[in-house]
Amino acid sequence: MLAVVFMLVAWVVSAVHTSNRIRAHGDAVTALDLTLVWIVLGTAALLSGTALVYLLNRHGAIGRLRKHQRLPRTTLDQHFGMSARAITALVPSYAEEPEVVRATLWSAALQEFPDVRVVLLIDDQPFPTDPIAQDRLRRTRDLPREIETALQEPIAVIKPFLALVRRQPGGAKPASLTAASVGDLYAYAADWLTRMAGKESTATHAEIFFVDQVLLAL
Repeated sequence: MLAVVFMLVAWVVSAVHTSNRIRAHGDAVTALDLTLVWIVLGTAALLSGTALVYLLNRHGAIGRLRKHQRLPRTTLDQHFGMSARAITALVPSYAEEPEVVRATLWSAALQEFPDVRVVLLIDDQPFPTDPIAQDRLRRTRDLPREIETALQEPIAVIKPFLALVRRQPGGAKPASLTAASVGDLYAYAADWLTRMAGKESTATHAEIFFVDQVLLAL
Protein backbone atom coordinates (compact mmCIF):
# COMPACT_ATOMS: atom_id res chain seq x y z
CA MET A 1 0.00 0.00 0.00
CA LEU A 2 2.94 2.35 0.61
CA ALA A 3 3.92 1.94 -3.04
CA VAL A 4 0.38 2.85 -4.14
CA VAL A 5 0.28 5.97 -1.96
CA PHE A 6 3.77 7.05 -3.04
CA MET A 7 2.86 6.66 -6.72
CA LEU A 8 -0.33 8.72 -6.40
CA VAL A 9 1.39 11.48 -4.40
CA ALA A 10 4.30 11.63 -6.85
CA TRP A 11 1.97 12.02 -9.83
CA VAL A 12 -0.08 14.77 -8.14
CA VAL A 13 3.09 16.66 -7.13
CA SER A 14 4.44 16.37 -10.68
CA ALA A 15 1.18 17.62 -12.21
CA VAL A 16 0.94 20.59 -9.81
CA HIS A 17 4.61 21.49 -10.30
CA THR A 18 4.24 21.40 -14.09
CA SER A 19 1.09 23.54 -13.99
CA ASN A 20 2.81 26.15 -11.80
CA ARG A 21 5.78 26.35 -14.17
CA ILE A 22 3.44 26.84 -17.12
CA ARG A 23 1.61 29.66 -15.36
CA ALA A 24 4.89 31.31 -14.34
CA HIS A 25 6.14 31.35 -17.92
CA GLY A 26 2.83 31.85 -19.64
CA ASP A 27 4.08 34.30 -22.28
CA ALA A 28 6.88 31.99 -23.42
CA VAL A 29 4.77 28.83 -23.59
CA THR A 30 3.54 27.84 -27.04
CA ALA A 31 0.69 25.53 -28.01
CA LEU A 32 3.23 22.87 -28.94
CA ASP A 33 4.82 23.11 -25.49
CA LEU A 34 1.43 22.67 -23.83
CA THR A 35 0.60 19.72 -26.07
CA LEU A 36 3.86 17.99 -25.28
CA VAL A 37 3.45 18.59 -21.55
CA TRP A 38 -0.06 17.17 -21.50
CA ILE A 39 1.05 14.18 -23.57
CA VAL A 40 3.79 13.46 -21.03
CA LEU A 41 1.38 13.88 -18.10
CA GLY A 42 -1.24 11.72 -19.81
CA THR A 43 1.27 8.98 -20.54
CA ALA A 44 2.51 9.10 -16.95
CA ALA A 45 -1.08 8.91 -15.72
CA LEU A 46 -1.78 5.89 -17.95
CA LEU A 47 1.34 4.05 -16.85
CA SER A 48 0.68 4.93 -13.22
CA GLY A 49 -2.90 3.72 -13.55
CA THR A 50 -1.87 0.34 -14.92
CA ALA A 51 0.75 -0.01 -12.18
CA LEU A 52 -1.89 0.94 -9.61
CA VAL A 53 -4.27 -1.74 -10.90
CA TYR A 54 -1.46 -4.32 -10.74
CA LEU A 55 -0.49 -3.37 -7.17
CA LEU A 56 -4.09 -3.44 -5.99
CA ASN A 57 -4.58 -6.87 -7.55
CA ARG A 58 -1.42 -8.14 -5.90
CA HIS A 59 -2.56 -6.74 -2.56
CA GLY A 60 -5.89 -8.54 -2.89
CA ALA A 61 -4.26 -11.79 -4.03
CA ILE A 62 -1.87 -11.81 -1.06
CA GLY A 63 -4.81 -11.38 1.31
CA ARG A 64 -6.73 -14.23 -0.30
CA LEU A 65 -3.70 -16.52 -0.25
CA ARG A 66 -3.12 -15.77 3.42
CA LYS A 67 -6.68 -16.88 4.27
CA HIS A 68 -6.79 -19.85 1.88
CA GLN A 69 -6.87 -23.33 3.39
CA ARG A 70 -6.44 -26.43 1.26
CA LEU A 71 -9.08 -29.10 1.57
CA PRO A 72 -7.92 -32.35 3.17
CA ARG A 73 -6.85 -35.00 0.67
CA THR A 74 -9.50 -37.41 1.97
CA THR A 75 -12.25 -34.87 1.20
CA LEU A 76 -11.02 -34.47 -2.38
CA ASP A 77 -10.74 -38.23 -2.90
CA GLN A 78 -14.26 -38.76 -1.57
CA HIS A 79 -15.65 -36.06 -3.87
CA PHE A 80 -13.94 -37.39 -6.98
CA GLY A 81 -14.85 -40.96 -6.08
CA MET A 82 -18.55 -40.08 -5.98
CA SER A 83 -18.51 -37.84 -9.06
CA ALA A 84 -19.49 -39.32 -12.43
CA ARG A 85 -18.66 -36.19 -14.40
CA ALA A 86 -16.06 -36.05 -17.11
CA ILE A 87 -13.90 -33.04 -17.90
CA THR A 88 -12.03 -31.98 -21.03
CA ALA A 89 -8.69 -30.19 -20.68
CA LEU A 90 -8.15 -28.02 -23.77
CA VAL A 91 -4.50 -27.11 -24.40
CA PRO A 92 -4.21 -24.33 -27.03
CA SER A 93 -0.93 -23.87 -28.84
CA TYR A 94 0.22 -21.20 -31.29
CA ALA A 95 3.85 -21.33 -32.37
CA GLU A 96 4.77 -22.74 -28.97
CA GLU A 97 7.94 -24.69 -28.36
CA PRO A 98 7.14 -28.44 -28.42
CA GLU A 99 8.85 -28.92 -25.05
CA VAL A 100 6.44 -26.46 -23.42
CA VAL A 101 3.41 -28.10 -25.04
CA ARG A 102 4.66 -31.55 -23.99
CA ALA A 103 4.99 -30.55 -20.33
CA THR A 104 1.52 -28.98 -20.42
CA LEU A 105 -0.06 -32.08 -21.96
CA TRP A 106 1.59 -34.35 -19.42
CA SER A 107 0.48 -32.09 -16.56
CA ALA A 108 -3.12 -32.30 -17.79
CA ALA A 109 -2.98 -36.03 -18.47
CA LEU A 110 -1.68 -36.80 -14.97
CA GLN A 111 -4.40 -34.88 -13.15
CA GLU A 112 -6.03 -37.01 -10.45
CA PHE A 113 -9.51 -36.99 -11.92
CA PRO A 114 -11.43 -40.18 -12.76
CA ASP A 115 -12.46 -39.19 -16.29
CA VAL A 116 -10.39 -36.56 -18.04
CA ARG A 117 -9.90 -36.05 -21.78
CA VAL A 118 -6.97 -33.97 -22.97
CA VAL A 119 -7.31 -32.16 -26.30
CA LEU A 120 -4.46 -30.32 -28.05
CA LEU A 121 -5.63 -27.37 -30.16
CA ILE A 122 -2.87 -26.37 -32.61
CA ASP A 123 -3.50 -22.92 -34.07
CA ASP A 124 -0.33 -22.73 -36.18
CA GLN A 125 -0.42 -22.30 -39.94
CA PRO A 126 -1.19 -25.80 -41.26
CA PHE A 127 1.32 -25.61 -44.14
CA PRO A 128 4.23 -23.35 -43.11
CA THR A 129 7.01 -22.66 -45.59
CA ASP A 130 9.70 -21.96 -43.01
CA PRO A 131 11.68 -25.17 -42.26
CA ILE A 132 11.94 -24.30 -38.56
CA ALA A 133 8.18 -23.79 -38.33
CA GLN A 134 7.60 -27.04 -40.22
CA ASP A 135 9.76 -28.99 -37.79
CA ARG A 136 8.10 -27.35 -34.77
CA LEU A 137 4.64 -28.14 -36.11
CA ARG A 138 5.57 -31.75 -36.86
CA ARG A 139 6.98 -32.28 -33.37
CA THR A 140 3.93 -30.67 -31.78
CA ARG A 141 1.55 -32.86 -33.80
CA ASP A 142 3.45 -35.98 -32.71
CA LEU A 143 3.08 -35.19 -29.00
CA PRO A 144 -0.39 -36.73 -28.34
CA ARG A 145 0.69 -40.01 -29.97
CA GLU A 146 3.95 -39.96 -28.02
CA ILE A 147 2.14 -39.50 -24.69
CA GLU A 148 -0.48 -42.14 -25.51
CA THR A 149 2.30 -44.60 -26.32
CA ALA A 150 4.13 -43.85 -23.08
CA LEU A 151 0.93 -44.40 -21.08
CA GLN A 152 0.32 -47.85 -22.55
CA GLU A 153 2.67 -49.45 -20.01
CA PRO A 154 0.89 -48.29 -16.83
CA ILE A 155 -2.49 -48.82 -18.50
CA ALA A 156 -1.60 -52.45 -19.25
CA VAL A 157 -0.66 -53.03 -15.61
CA ILE A 158 -3.58 -51.25 -13.92
CA LYS A 159 -6.44 -51.80 -16.38
CA PRO A 160 -7.09 -55.47 -15.44
CA PHE A 161 -7.52 -54.52 -11.77
CA LEU A 162 -9.84 -51.66 -12.71
CA ALA A 163 -11.95 -53.95 -14.89
CA LEU A 164 -12.11 -56.46 -12.03
CA VAL A 165 -13.49 -53.82 -9.68
CA ARG A 166 -16.04 -52.55 -12.20
CA ARG A 167 -17.43 -56.03 -12.79
CA GLN A 168 -18.49 -56.42 -9.16
CA PRO A 169 -22.22 -55.84 -8.52
CA GLY A 170 -23.09 -53.01 -6.17
CA GLY A 171 -19.50 -51.90 -5.81
CA ALA A 172 -18.49 -54.98 -3.79
CA LYS A 173 -14.78 -55.57 -3.37
CA PRO A 174 -13.38 -58.50 -5.41
CA ALA A 175 -11.97 -61.29 -3.31
CA SER A 176 -8.68 -61.17 -5.22
CA LEU A 177 -8.25 -57.44 -4.55
CA THR A 178 -6.38 -57.19 -1.26
CA ALA A 179 -4.66 -54.32 0.48
CA ALA A 180 -1.35 -55.81 -0.56
CA SER A 181 -2.31 -55.94 -4.24
CA VAL A 182 -3.56 -52.34 -4.17
CA GLY A 183 -0.35 -51.33 -2.42
CA ASP A 184 1.65 -53.01 -5.17
CA LEU A 185 -0.22 -50.94 -7.76
CA TYR A 186 0.59 -47.71 -5.92
CA ALA A 187 4.22 -48.77 -5.61
CA TYR A 188 4.36 -49.52 -9.33
CA ALA A 189 2.80 -46.13 -10.19
CA ALA A 190 5.29 -44.31 -7.95
CA ASP A 191 8.18 -46.23 -9.51
CA TRP A 192 6.93 -45.46 -13.04
CA LEU A 193 6.73 -41.74 -12.26
CA THR A 194 10.17 -41.78 -10.65
CA ARG A 195 11.68 -43.51 -13.68
CA MET A 196 10.05 -40.96 -15.98
CA ALA A 197 11.34 -38.10 -13.83
CA GLY A 198 14.86 -39.53 -14.05
CA LYS A 199 14.77 -39.30 -17.85
CA GLU A 200 13.55 -35.69 -17.96
CA SER A 201 15.79 -32.71 -18.62
CA THR A 202 16.28 -30.23 -15.77
CA ALA A 203 18.16 -27.51 -17.65
CA THR A 204 15.57 -24.75 -17.07
CA HIS A 205 13.44 -23.67 -14.14
CA ALA A 206 10.29 -24.77 -16.02
CA GLU A 207 11.71 -28.27 -16.52
CA ILE A 208 12.72 -28.46 -12.86
CA PHE A 209 9.19 -27.43 -11.85
CA PHE A 210 7.69 -30.12 -14.10
CA VAL A 211 9.90 -32.83 -12.62
CA ASP A 212 9.50 -31.76 -8.98
CA GLN A 213 5.90 -30.53 -8.84
CA VAL A 214 4.17 -32.68 -11.49
CA LEU A 215 6.00 -36.02 -11.60
CA LEU A 216 7.71 -36.48 -8.25
CA ALA A 217 5.03 -34.70 -6.20
CA LEU A 218 2.43 -37.03 -7.66
